[in-house]
Amino acid sequence: MHSKPLARLIDKLRVVPQAGKHTIVETKPWEEYTIGLLPGARGKAVELTEERYATREDAEHAIFLKRLKALLEMYGIEM
Repeated sequence: MHSKPLARLIDKLRVVPQAGKHTIVETKPWEEYTIGLLPGARGKAVELTEERYATREDAEHAIFLKRLKALLEMYGIEM
């Protein structure tokens, strides 16, 4: 469970357009997780980045930071 303010922030970070949205791709089962970018249209391939993580939690944290940075930049705030 998250605090109410954190839960609200997480909800706000999730509401972004699908095209270019970061996602997690399990590239080696239980061993490697890669950040991918959604194409924005069904049936098209997810574009994999060079970012790889040993745990899903690390990949989730990386995406959280990316989305937070993008949200702050919308308001002219740099991380």
